[in-house]
Amino acid sequence: MLGISQLSIAQTEKGSQTLGLNFSYSGTSYSDNMFNNSNFVNSFSKVKNTNFALGPLYSYFIADRVDLGASFSLNSFTTSTKSPNFSTAESRNHNKNYEALIYVRKYFLYAGKIGVRTGPYIGYAWGNQGYSYQDSQSDNVLSQKSHGYEAGARLEAVYFPSKRLGVSATIANFQYEHFNGRTSSNSGIEQTNGNNINFAFINNGLGLSLFYVFSK
Repeated sequence: MLGISQLSIAQTEKGSQTLGLNFSYSGTSYSDNMFNNSNFVNSFSKVKNTNFALGPLYSYFIADRVDLGASFSLNSFTTSTKSPNFSTAESRNHNKNYEALIYVRKYFLYAGKIGVRTGPYIGYAWGNQGYSYQDSQSDNVLSQKSHGYEAGARLEAVYFPSKRLGVSATIANFQYEHFNGRTSSNSGIEQTNGNNINFAFINNGLGLSLFYVFSK
């Protein structure tokens, strides 16, 4: 029991540091079959969504089993709609977002190896987006820039396969965001702002962190 206690504290004791990498991925693919009652025309399309994020992270244990950290990530989101029989227009929406977070987390571990960590975070996100729309008559291109402030709390499963190496997976995430956006097109400029509240539990794609622990 004494050995287990010492191992647990050694990995997450005050003064320890972690350096690692965040990775997340989610994707959906489905078919859309729509019938228009006004002209009795049936349209069929295939839609594919992919969301990928990657970036570094760092944290410092300000107390035993409590760390203060920061992360930066590049998020790439793509939506494409294609029609095999050209019954509908084809479009592609690609969005790149950058996100910086500061967080505090409390660790709850069993035998110093497996458990959860949770805590609040605040952050800032900004990005740009390109959208193209093609049909038989025209090609249209839009550009959008946005930024927003966010705050929330996250719950992660954490596992230490060795004293120096750790891995975590997101279980749940609650987030509030206030955003502003600007969209430019051939027809003019549109300004938008608003608020988002989002709660995700397990099924919001795969979110992993791999990190190395620097102890005293």
